[in-house]
Amino acid sequence: VPALVLVVAASASTPALPPLDPVARTPVAAADDDTDRLGEAVVAVLDAVRTQSAAAGASRGDGSPTPEPLDVAAMLADPEAWRGRPVRVTGRLEQVAARPEAGPDVMEWFIRTAGGPVAVLLVNPPRTPEGRRLTVDGWVIRRAEAIGRDGRRRSHPLVVAAGVPGSDAAGDGASAGGLLPLAALAAAATLLVVVRRMVVRSRRNAGDAAGD
Repeated sequence: VPALVLVVAASASTPALPPLDPVARTPVAAADDDTDRLGEAVVAVLDAVRTQSAAAGASRGDGSPTPEPLDVAAMLADPEAWRGRPVRVTGRLEQVAARPEAGPDVMEWFIRTAGGPVAVLLVNPPRTPEGRRLTVDGWVIRRAEAIGRDGRRRSHPLVVAAGVPGSDAAGDGASAGGLLPLAALAAAATLLVVVRRMVVRSRRNAGDAAGD
């Protein structure tokens, strides 16, 4: 019986981000570094994300920014140059924490990237286990400080996510833009069942032929 290999692929395109809300640009430009307090800039961008969530997936036009990979070292060295810039954060989820002062719908994810840890604030994120590799697009707000699990205070970039994160292609077999569609997985499962039946029937026919 010839072998049948099934491959389920997903697009790896990089979608544009919606422009940062004009109301949020002023507080972001004046954000204070080296603090763990949320501040006006973070609150303004979170409100903008909540407002824009209804338009997620809509066409954003040629003027929409395309996220660039976040250079952690460069951002920490010159945070002012990175404020408000659309970035892509890819790494492994190390820690999840609630930020009730930002609202009951906000969670903070610490993502370990190749350049170091990054704190990402998300509005209504999906439940995601620690240890998973993923990709998040959003805007840089400022350089923040926090006390790690080892008790040491460290600086890291603070990013507000633009939407729901996706699994990283290198870690979970999905595209950077999102998880594999359920419809594709269902189709794959159906095809596997059909193939299994074909194999069983072929073996049965071969056994009948041998008996004759």
